[in-house]
Formats: sequence, C-alpha cells, structure tokens
Amino acid sequence: MVLVLLLGQGPSGTLRRMGEHKIPKKATGGPTRVCVAYMHPGVVEGRFAQSLITTILQDAGRKQRFHPNGQPIPGTGPRIARGVGAYVQLESGPRVAAGRNILVKQFLDHTTCDYLWMLDADIVFDTLTLDKLLEVADPVERPIVCGLYYGGGRSNPISPIMYNLVDPATNDGNPVKTIKSWPKGSVVKADATGGGCILAHRSVFEKLREVYPPPHHWFMESVYNGMEFGEDWTFFLRTGQQGFPLYVHTGTNLGHCKTFEIREQNYHNEGSDATEVLDITWAPDPEAGVVTM
Repeated sequence: MVLVLLLGQGPSGTLRRMGEHKIPKKATGGPTRVCVAYMHPGVVEGRFAQSLITTILQDAGRKQRFHPNGQPIPGTGPRIARGVGAYVQLESGPRVAAGRNILVKQFLDHTTCDYLWMLDADIVFDTLTLDKLLEVADPVERPIVCGLYYGGGRSNPISPIMYNLVDPATNDGNPVKTIKSWPKGSVVKADATGGGCILAHRSVFEKLREVYPPPHHWFMESVYNGMEFGEDWTFFLRTGQQGFPLYVHTGTNLGHCKTFEIREQNYHNEGSDATEVLDITWAPDPEAGVVTM
C-alpha cells in the first residue's frame, strides 16, 4: 500500500567550512534552521553548484542572515558570509558511507540546526526545493522528507528512485518493489529512496547514534534478505526500524546528472505504468494551501 500526501501548487576527507541559514517562519511555529551538507571528490557538477549558489542568493534576497551555530553576526545585513558558509562540505574519497557519517557528526556536534539537508553533488534543484521540503516536514509526523529523482538512462530504463519493501513471494523473489506511479506533485510514503536529497530532523540522527554502534551510526553498506544494499538504503532501513517514517516529495522536479540530466519528463517519455490505486492519507486545503488531516 502506498500512502500519499497531496499538496496544492505552491511557490574520508577534509572538512572545509560549516554554518547554517535560517528559513522563514512557519505559520505554526518559530524559525526553522537548516544545515546544508554535501561531499564531493574534489569537483562538483556545475549544475549542482549553480543550484546551490542560486538557493543561497535567494535566501539572502529574502533578507535572511547567514550565521554560525544559530547565533547572528552582530552588525551584519543579509549576505553570504566569507569564512562562515551556509553549509558543511567534505572532500571525500571513495568511502561514501564514511563521508556521510562525518557530515552527520559535524551537523550534530557543531551546529544547533533543526534539520540536515544532505545533497549529492550530482543533483540539480531550484530555489523552491528546500521550501517545498520544509512545507511538508514535521519533527514528529514527517521527520524525513526526500526529493524524488530518477536513475538509469542510456542502456537502462529510466526509473524513479523510490521503493517499498514487500514479501519476495509476491514480487518474483525480490524484496524490493519500485513505486512507479503517483498523483502528480504528491508526497508518497515509502520505505527507501536514494541519498541524493535528504531532509531529516535532528532527532532522527540523535536516535540512530544512541542505537547503532560507532563508527557507522547512520550510514554503512549492508545486506538485507540476502541482497546487498548501499549506505543510503541502510540509513532508511534503520530509520524505519526506529519508527521514523519516510516521505518522498514527487513535486521537487530534481535533475540527476549522469553525464546527461534525468528528469521526470524523461521517465514519462519512456512510458510509465498506469496510475495505481493509492491510499490518500492527507489532502490540501485548496484555499490556504496547507495540509489538513
């Protein structure tokens, strides 16, 4: 069964720099602080860099302040601070799990941010992506909200990176089933997705650090039901085991750069399955554009 949240249309390496930025106040609470984190092998995809730069510039244009560890810099106006970035970034080798774990540790130990927004350096996003994720996120109800992107291409079919765990006997012996259709722009409850665009609340990482032993509190390669899984899958398996639901926002329109860029339209151009019958758990208030139970 696929649970869906329907939304209305709305607007091993060296640690280099660290910081955070403040998002506009939610209607139901105070300001939410987000730490943006990514790692790379020494270079990043140019379209990723442009996405990050334009997001930071837009935040500055809305007169937000960039500041270290939740403390405003006295006497400064909106700016991209020099030496105090809006992100944690790590130049990493091929040990992806170790790199992700370093980023999480720095987030927990050296910032007071509420959420970690972990990005892969081959993801393309726009200035509304973070706002869309935060509109859905909730520390208790939806502590993990990820953006949907696609894999494959060239010799392999393009496929959404969004999955449910199922009884292998019902899926040709495979415990993993790809979610292939959904109402446009909806937010889908899933068991796993890729690690390219993860927004997760601080409490998620704190709980996993309590439960799972070092040095791999959060990410590591693992085996489930006889299948090998990457470090991102392990993270989602662990969060699920600890009672943290995962939601995937299908309205973020992320690009995935694998020599060429893969977007939702590429998937539809190849022909996708007929829309499944879904369990719609929440629906929007079309007037206010807010989610109602």
